[in-house]
Amino acid sequence: MNKNTLTTRTVQSINTRFNIYFNGKVSYDEGIKAINDANKDDYSQIIPMYPISKHENAKAGTSQFNRTIEKCRKAIKTRSMKTKPANVRKKSGRKSNKNIAPKEEYNPFMHEVWLLLAKAEFHKADFLGAVGTFNYISRHFKENEDLGVTSQLWVIRSYAEMGWIYEAEELLSKIVQKNLIGDNITLYSAVYTDLLLKKHQYREAIPFLEKVLEKEKDKSLKMRFSFLLAQLYQYAGNKPKAHEQYSQLIKKNPPYEMDFNARISRASLFTGNMSDIRKELNRMIKNFNNRDYLDQLYYTLGKSYLHEKDTVRALENFQEAVDNSTRNGLDKAAVLISMGDIYYLKKEYIKAQPCYDEASKIISIENDDYQRVFNRAEVLSELVVQYDMVQLQDSLQRLSKMSDEDRLKSIKLYIAKLEEEEKLAAEREEKMRLREEANQERAQQVAFTPIGAGVNPQGEWYFYNPNLIRSGQTEFQKKWGRRKLEDNWRRLNKSTVLFAETHDNESHAEEQLPNDSIPQGQPENIAELTQETEDVALEDSKNPAFYLKQIPVTAEQIELSNQLWSEALYNMGVVYKDKLDEYQLAILSLEDYIKRFENYPLEPDALYQLYLTLIKQGDNINAESIRLKLVEKYNESRYAQILANPNYIETKQKMLVEQDSIYKETYAAFNKNEFETVFRNVKLFEEQYPMSDLMPKFLFLKALSIGKNQSQDNFEIALNKLLNDYPDSDVSSISKDILALIKQGREAQQGTTQGTLLARREEQQIADLNGDTISLSFSADKETMHRVMLISSEPEESMFELQFQLAVFNFSRFLLKDFELNIGKIDISRNALFVYEFDNYEDAAWYLQAISEDDEIVKLMKQLKTFPLVMSEHNFGLLKNGFTIDDYLTYKVELENTTEIDKN
Repeated sequence: MNKNTLTTRTVQSINTRFNIYFNGKVSYDEGIKAINDANKDDYSQIIPMYPISKHENAKAGTSQFNRTIEKCRKAIKTRSMKTKPANVRKKSGRKSNKNIAPKEEYNPFMHEVWLLLAKAEFHKADFLGAVGTFNYISRHFKENEDLGVTSQLWVIRSYAEMGWIYEAEELLSKIVQKNLIGDNITLYSAVYTDLLLKKHQYREAIPFLEKVLEKEKDKSLKMRFSFLLAQLYQYAGNKPKAHEQYSQLIKKNPPYEMDFNARISRASLFTGNMSDIRKELNRMIKNFNNRDYLDQLYYTLGKSYLHEKDTVRALENFQEAVDNSTRNGLDKAAVLISMGDIYYLKKEYIKAQPCYDEASKIISIENDDYQRVFNRAEVLSELVVQYDMVQLQDSLQRLSKMSDEDRLKSIKLYIAKLEEEEKLAAEREEKMRLREEANQERAQQVAFTPIGAGVNPQGEWYFYNPNLIRSGQTEFQKKWGRRKLEDNWRRLNKSTVLFAETHDNESHAEEQLPNDSIPQGQPENIAELTQETEDVALEDSKNPAFYLKQIPVTAEQIELSNQLWSEALYNMGVVYKDKLDEYQLAILSLEDYIKRFENYPLEPDALYQLYLTLIKQGDNINAESIRLKLVEKYNESRYAQILANPNYIETKQKMLVEQDSIYKETYAAFNKNEFETVFRNVKLFEEQYPMSDLMPKFLFLKALSIGKNQSQDNFEIALNKLLNDYPDSDVSSISKDILALIKQGREAQQGTTQGTLLARREEQQIADLNGDTISLSFSADKETMHRVMLISSEPEESMFELQFQLAVFNFSRFLLKDFELNIGKIDISRNALFVYEFDNYEDAAWYLQAISEDDEIVKLMKQLKTFPLVMSEHNFGLLKNGFTIDDYLTYKVELENTTEIDKN
């Protein structure tokens, strides 16, 4: 646009607003609706203020927001007015022109286009991009102070979504609240409320949310804020206010699910007569319209009994909730977690395990309870495996000592009990089937959706979508039940060959089994079990022969049973001691091992673990007795050599203080290619602290160092030794992967960790950045050296584990080429993990995509709330010469918009 007059400005503004902008705004509104429709709130938790705070929801509106961004960039290209009005130059002293002269943009509506562009990026979950665009608006529309404040408030929201709480608070503190006018008053309160919620400062958020609720005009958000406010009142212990807020929300006719949860939450306040509350809940249970919400109703009913400390009735209703759950979603998970917590507090760990295990597969990593539930599920699953083996071998050996008649009688009683349990399970399944059939009519009223359209709308690969994975797990369990990942997983009862006398007995038995083998009758005594009947009954859990085959009879079979029993009993004790801090249960298990399995291979281990447990319990007298027994009986063992030191306890305490710093030093030496330092530190650590939990990681660093500067044979020997000594360590899996790659013919990279050629290029790049010829402006060149930056507000030491996982990832994936890793600050409050030595932008972007497919790395990145950024070494050097990361993001926005405009 060459001319800039009142007429051209007006025409351009109208054309922008009612043409390109209008279409972009329609797409934006559709994207917001898609996010709201995709959002599934967990009403058992404090719901987020906005659905976008569950970042996976952004995918539902990606196509709409992309269209909005495209329209905005088109408007910026075709409708932007940069030419100053002619009369400004001629009559600049006139009062009417003073507000026009300093502008960079003369289209009166263009700032709305930029604002819509930034909001679309924000709701697309491109928060870094949104920060750059909002900052661009603040800098290039300086004449509009209110717009600048609006942009800064949205920057704060973007920081909060990225987990950059410090930056958000710092920027918020610079905004003078009393100077706010118009919509910025409500926006400020909304942003502050959202920030406080993310900091879990729920009480402090209440007054700000009250202001937001009072001014909010959007009906959907108003009801959402109303429910959230009621939750905050409930959290703060203000039950009357919570009851009032829930009641007011119900009168506003909210969506059914919100209405239902408001009623449930109101009932769970237990402010009235408990009997009346239960009557209301039972009426809701009988209401046919609530058939899909029976799990929540029974859960609330159970909580009413838990409120009165009646855990028995509470567990009964919780079990009803689980049995009647049709959606297998977050509501079921809340019930399972509560059941698990009750059993856990009662130290009934075997009952708690299935509750935590199933719940951990339902809730997402963003859930506040995820880490606790996941950790307990993992530990208790390990305990249950050992417990089941102990119980099995105990039962089998007890049966082996009975007479034939008593043995058969016990088995038949067990079969009768099994049949009764299966009958009850079948009745429950039939009940659920009838309910599902009753629900089909309502389901058929929903508009037809193509297969997979509602399940995976983003077209993601199956294993990238956690909801699809959970759905697949559910379908698998419906068909196969809960199976352990192992060989022959289809065989539910692999114990039929547990005590087989030949290695080919299992395959021989499988060859003889017909496709359908149901015996027509059960024998009255063991003698009647002919070989043919025995083979037919091998996999029929209703036939006594199935169990008789498992009972150890010969001396060899009993010895094998004892080995399995002893190992499981020892492992139980270790789990109790190290992972549950249940020292009394650990002592009982370890003492039982020593009593039952004297002179078995793990006896010195059991004595050592018992000694440590007694020390922790302060039982020094019995601990000293165990120490003397261990030193005397197993004087050649490594435990005896350790405990021979009378100052062992002091040495161990010193180890706990020093081991982390020694490992950090060793790891730093490895990154600097100081392999002799690595070897020296590992040797010293082996001599001083051979029992440290960090020993596998020290040995892994040693193996990697050998791989860098010694022969491949030595590398393999080091890795194999690590696997032999520590087969179950957290580095054993990657060690196996490296060995497999070596066997495929790939050799470890020799020399320094970055390679000499790449090192020289890095030095040249740094020299260029520090030289006098550097141009102090950002560059768009993608063919120069680049780096990946994983930015986080967490402290540097919190990023060490991610650095280690990336080092392992690099070593296993890039044996012929490695990348440099480093952690450093990018500003006063943010750290970044740098991965560099990429030849160009494309290589760095490919690497970033590769690590996003590694489950362990993705998990750590989510925990640290990292946000990735690819940057050239030239641009990174400018960050050390007065520029900030926000400057680069703003430049990136300008560049991207210019690029898109050129394409159009």
